[in-house]
Amino acid sequence: MAVCAQEPLGQVALDGLAAVSSAGFLPMFGKEPALGRLFRTEEDRPGGEPVLILSYGLWQRRFGADATILGQKLILDDKPYTVVGVMPRGFDFPEATDFWMPLAQSREGADRSFQFLRVVGLLRPQATVEAAQAEMSGIARVLEQQYADTNQGRGATVIPLRTQLVGKVRPALLVLFGAVLLLLCIACANVANLLLVRATLRREELAVRCAMGASRGRLARLFLIESLLLSVAGGGLGLLFAHWAVQALIKLNPKKIYGLKEAGIDFRVLLFT
Repeated sequence: MAVCAQEPLGQVALDGLAAVSSAGFLPMFGKEPALGRLFRTEEDRPGGEPVLILSYGLWQRRFGADATILGQKLILDDKPYTVVGVMPRGFDFPEATDFWMPLAQSREGADRSFQFLRVVGLLRPQATVEAAQAEMSGIARVLEQQYADTNQGRGATVIPLRTQLVGKVRPALLVLFGAVLLLLCIACANVANLLLVRATLRREELAVRCAMGASRGRLARLFLIESLLLSVAGGGLGLLFAHWAVQALIKLNPKKIYGLKEAGIDFRVLLFT
């Protein structure tokens, strides 16, 4: 398990949020840094070397993606911190974080009543959320007995990370997906009807082609090519419109949907189209 907390930056020349985390927090997500390295265990101890890791967005926005940022020192709360890494594009947990700093250095001497951390863990192979919940509830009861002053009435709830991040908007997204599929079916049915009507109006043309020796196969290929050209043109316009729509949605960012900034058109969308 690893822990993390987010708080406003102090006396620095940068706007945004800093997250304090244990050394095992960032490796938990399986993301390699875009530049430099992650925290070392010895840095996450009282008296360890003051270091920090930048977010990709801040590195781009404030430092112009300068690779020489590694090893440079930034002053946070009148204390110099050495930049040791830059997280990859798209990593944004906790959301809107600009810096990550070692937890132990920022909370030296803090007592148990100061409860501010988020805990993230990986389940063992074949382990279930229900089993993890039962185990964490048992641990919480033991801590409540050992530390009655600070842990009285406090339990532990295990929630899958995906549910925690996007669970509230999942029903709305499923409804939207269903509406899009329904609209697509209606559009396809309308286009198919138009093509059938057009084919009916071309009976005389088809009779002439048959009289000149055109086979059923050639006539089928004719309609297939015409339909294919129509599909390619419609799909291309649809992809172009989808690109514009996604960019507009990212700017609107309704309800601050986590990860929406990384949404885009990929090969799966192209295959579906």
